[in-house]
Amino acid sequence: MQNIDVNNLVSIIVISYNNIQYLKQNIYSILKQDYSPIEIIISDDCSDKFDEKFKKSVELYIQEYKKDNIVNYIVNKNETNEGGVRNLNKAITLSKGKYIIPLECDDCFYDSKSVENIVNFFMYNP
Repeated sequence: MQNIDVNNLVSIIVISYNNIQYLKQNIYSILKQDYSPIEIIISDDCSDKFDEKFKKSVELYIQEYKKDNIVNYIVNKNETNEGGVRNLNKAITLSKGKYIIPLECDDCFYDSKSVENIVNFFMYNP
């Protein structure tokens, strides 16, 4: 990860299990965010089709389309199925952000201001 001020860093955590057909749309909605800085943590819970080739394609997609506001990304696949809560907890341990936004693989942000709106809510509603 770049040397950045983690006081404002948002970690968007995407967890998946056998629903990776939605992942590209999900990532697209993250990459369109205006907020900075963002890190993306994708953690798959040992899906059948989330093989090394698919993982590499996800990494390449992020690299190709990310803007400067994406300062870090991690694409993880658990070696065994851990269950939803353990998968999320593992992803949280991989994150560095002050703010953590969980996002299921089949969910997307509404518009480019979604993360900014969430952070503003946290800042002004402690």
